[in-house]
Amino acid sequence: RRMHDGSRVRQWDPVFVKLFDHHEAIHLDVQATDNGVRILETSDDPEVVRVLHSHAAGVSEMVKRGGEAARNETPFK
Repeated sequence: RRMHDGSRVRQWDPVFVKLFDHHEAIHLDVQATDNGVRILETSDDPEVVRVLHSHAAGVSEMVKRGGEAARNETPFK
């Protein structure tokens, strides 16, 4: 919902700032699964795709390391 509305989170994180700066160029496909949800984020804009890849890498790092990684800025890939 936040991405659709452009309601920002993690405003101190440059990757999240870019995500929300370009929220209208991001297409979300959210599907329910047996274990939760699967979210596919895409864009026709190559720069936005780069930001989406960075975001995905950051989410993976947070899953691996938990709160420790969540306190850090998401690196651009």
